[in-house]
Amino acid sequence: EAGNKAVDYSFAYPKEWTVARNDGTIELQFDYNPSDSHANYATYTVLAYTLSDTDQTVSEYWESEKERVKSTFADYKELDVEKYDTTDTYLDDSPAMKIKYSFKHLDMTYISEQIICVRLGSVYLLTLTVPEEGYDHSSSIVSVVKNSLVFE
Repeated sequence: EAGNKAVDYSFAYPKEWTVARNDGTIELQFDYNPSDSHANYATYTVLAYTLSDTDQTVSEYWESEKERVKSTFADYKELDVEKYDTTDTYLDDSPAMKIKYSFKHLDMTYISEQIICVRLGSVYLLTLTVPEEGYDHSSSIVSVVKNSLVFE
């Protein structure tokens, strides 16, 4: 289970994952294809911060951040958006949304699947980032972590 004194949530993750960072941002690293003889690493990051507009909704947050995300990543492509505020996208007891996008970094294409939740004036971001060829091995992880997350 991951969590720390700096955050107000905890979640479960597979024992073969490694905690790469736990300082308010929790970053987990894992081999997305352990049957391959090479290490094939992906990351799952969970972070939260207080919003400047504490009345912002999930959709308002994404609309305010979308252009920044697009300009940060080379060849950004939005692949899928699960509708805001549906029971399928709740995070624990709070409305959330899921965004899936691809981008390039150092001539490699990556897929990120991100769950965004706004709760009590803070935003929570749960992000899987994996090389494109590892996405099929890793996509179920998003639901596993999402379904185990609880707010304290």
